[in-house]
Amino acid sequence: MNLKTKLGEIKVVEFSAELVDVGGQSCLLAHVTDITERKHAEEKLLDSEDKFRTLFNSASDAIFIHDLKGHFFEVNQAACDRLGYSREEILEMSPGDIDTPDQAAQVQGRIEETIRFGHKIFESAQIRRDGTVIPVEMNARLIDYKGNKAILAVARDITERKRAEDALRESDQFNREIISNAKEGIIVYDRTFRYKVWNRYMEDLTGISASQAIGKTAFELFPHLIERGIDHLLGRALDGEIVTSVDTPYLVPNSGKSGWVVGTYGPHRDANGFIIGVIGIVHDITERKQAGDALRKSEEKYRHLAENVTDVIWTTGMDLKFTYISPSNERMTGFSNEEAMALTLEKILTPSSLEITTRILAEELEIEKMPQKDLSRSRTFEAEEICKDGHKIWVEIKTAFLRNHEGQPIGIQGISRDISERKRMEEELFRSHCELERRVKERTEELARKNAEMERFIYTVSHDLRTPLISVSGFLGLIKQDAEESDLKRLDIDLRIAGEAIIKMDRLLQDTLELSRIGRIINPPEDVPFGKIVEDALSQTREKIKSKRVKITVAMDLPTVHVDRMRIAEVLVNLIENSIKYMGSQDRPEIEIGRRIEGNKNVFFVRDNGTGIDPSQHDKVFELFYKIDNNSDGTGVGLAIVKRIIEVHGGHMWIESELGKGCTVAFTLPQATSNQCLS
Repeated sequence: MNLKTKLGEIKVVEFSAELVDVGGQSCLLAHVTDITERKHAEEKLLDSEDKFRTLFNSASDAIFIHDLKGHFFEVNQAACDRLGYSREEILEMSPGDIDTPDQAAQVQGRIEETIRFGHKIFESAQIRRDGTVIPVEMNARLIDYKGNKAILAVARDITERKRAEDALRESDQFNREIISNAKEGIIVYDRTFRYKVWNRYMEDLTGISASQAIGKTAFELFPHLIERGIDHLLGRALDGEIVTSVDTPYLVPNSGKSGWVVGTYGPHRDANGFIIGVIGIVHDITERKQAGDALRKSEEKYRHLAENVTDVIWTTGMDLKFTYISPSNERMTGFSNEEAMALTLEKILTPSSLEITTRILAEELEIEKMPQKDLSRSRTFEAEEICKDGHKIWVEIKTAFLRNHEGQPIGIQGISRDISERKRMEEELFRSHCELERRVKERTEELARKNAEMERFIYTVSHDLRTPLISVSGFLGLIKQDAEESDLKRLDIDLRIAGEAIIKMDRLLQDTLELSRIGRIINPPEDVPFGKIVEDALSQTREKIKSKRVKITVAMDLPTVHVDRMRIAEVLVNLIENSIKYMGSQDRPEIEIGRRIEGNKNVFFVRDNGTGIDPSQHDKVFELFYKIDNNSDGTGVGLAIVKRIIEVHGGHMWIESELGKGCTVAFTLPQATSNQCLS
């Protein structure tokens, strides 16, 4: 009840009365207690409890209050909504009833730890009415509740955090797998350049396992990296730059394995953006370096080949403008590379060769339109090029299309080879072939002629030998008869006639033997002045010349010849004797021995002023056993022998004469190596 004090203050008092016996008299004993402060305290408590209740029920986290044995005293609305139970239902439960079995088994232990330490945070899992499991983070604290010890437990739903953690774990695992299975080296350094990450690629590349590398500095494993300046690159990356190394050789000291790498380095930052190390990506370029070295060597060989080969290597675009010409072109055509690159085909090829080249290109472009074609085909043809100085050369050109990766022609590549010498040889071979055919024809004709001569020879020999034999045979009977009759005068005549027949037969046999020797040079050819041979012949015919009073004239500029001296002297003797024989009634017989020059040949001759020979007989006089005058001495073999001797020496012989105007027998002989004249 409220009482008002003398000063006007309102006091809240608690009044109580009881009936007591005082001296046998019942009295009312009243107690009045000032409870103003208590009331004020109770009012504040009620106000605090209202606020607590408001906060308790409005919290988004589930809040549970239970005693030290696990009986719930209180639970907020969030807990009811989350679990799907009413407040009354939950107050009938214990923590073990709303936890998953594995978590329920740990409830008593966690209560004891909370009592011991006054506070405990742990993760658990609760089961909703519908059986759904909710992961929660429990924050338990020991409190006084209504005068008793109790535990206040706040349960925060961490479903999203768990999902994020799972996703993060999956992401971490994914990243680890990416790093582990990456086809390039991935390494992470701390700020002291010690390895924190060393993936499988780096293990395969260097032969060093992750356990051997992690915790070591880069320069402990690879001391030579300092020489390559990698320490400065890592320092720049630690300062925030992204840097790339030059091609760097590596060497694993223990295994001796070596190769080439290139690395890209950048800063490694934490969640707050602070640089905590360096991330490096390492590419193994050993194969690329080896391929590059092989390519450079190949290009060097190709360039060396192109620069030193005698053939000309060239390329053009599809517009036929040159894109490359090897240096050998200058040696072949006289045009420098700059001059040649500016030339068109019209300036390089002769009109006929340009026509051939254009036709071949058109044919090849038509083939390109076909669905089925040989992309590696080439064409080879011959063309005539015009050199810088205007002279022409023959070249053999081998061409093929340059193609892109789709097989489409994008240019032409060719190799030109100077075949002028080959063409000259082919022409010479053709001329030689023609000459051979001509000679074969001549030899065939000569063979036919010789066969005819042989037939005449056989006929003549058989006839001329038979005639004296018949005479001898006939006169032997007459001689016998003359002897029996002792007719010495007739015996003498018959013996003389028989002897003449034998002499004639002997002469015929001698000429036949001489003819068989023609074709064989008796002595080896030698360089001898033709004047000396003339002297030999004149010496052998001196008596006949003297007896016929023949004037002999010999030229003074006779050259040296390369002949069988004895055989050529025999030729001259025969010609001189023939000239003397056929002088006819010439009062002043003359024979001239000389030479004249026709082209590059010396033509020797024996000329007389005798009866001469009709032109129709010029060739016949060289036939075997042919005689212009059948009554003349001899067998008709002399000029045939002479002509054979000249031909064996590689020369020719012919007659220059008209009837009644003297006769000239001309012939050629091989010259000596040093052509000296007899003065």
